[in-house]
Amino acid sequence: MRFALTDKTGVFRDYSVPQGTVPEELIEEQCVAAKDFLPEAFQQLFDCTKEPFIQPIYDLSVPQMAFGRVCLIGDAAFVPRPHTAASTSKAANNAMTLAEAIKSSKSGVITALRSWQPSQLKLGNYLRELGISLGKRSQFSSR
Repeated sequence: MRFALTDKTGVFRDYSVPQGTVPEELIEEQCVAAKDFLPEAFQQLFDCTKEPFIQPIYDLSVPQMAFGRVCLIGDAAFVPRPHTAASTSKAANNAMTLAEAIKSSKSGVITALRSWQPSQLKLGNYLRELGISLGKRSQFSSR
């Protein structure tokens, strides 16, 4: 990944390489890969992109979401890959189920968070694994 995140001036970028700074040799390599692996419609989109950029996809998950009276929800806890198209609905599910857990708890917020957390960890981990699986299938199935 270090090479892909190095811009054309030799500066390593931590998170992305902006438009206009991707090394020409990397763009040329990607043009070849696009022709070899992408459907024609995507090849045309790639060819029409004047200044491509690089944005790697990272997997983020946490082993715990509840910490006393505080919790992590949405992308603070799990960032599923874009392949799942689920980030917004996951965050909404976190919030709605949290509200219901707090509303229905007779023992207070800490107890509500403890009862809410397992299902949300299960959902986040499921989406993480699904995203990884979909990503591998979409990128490497034809190689």
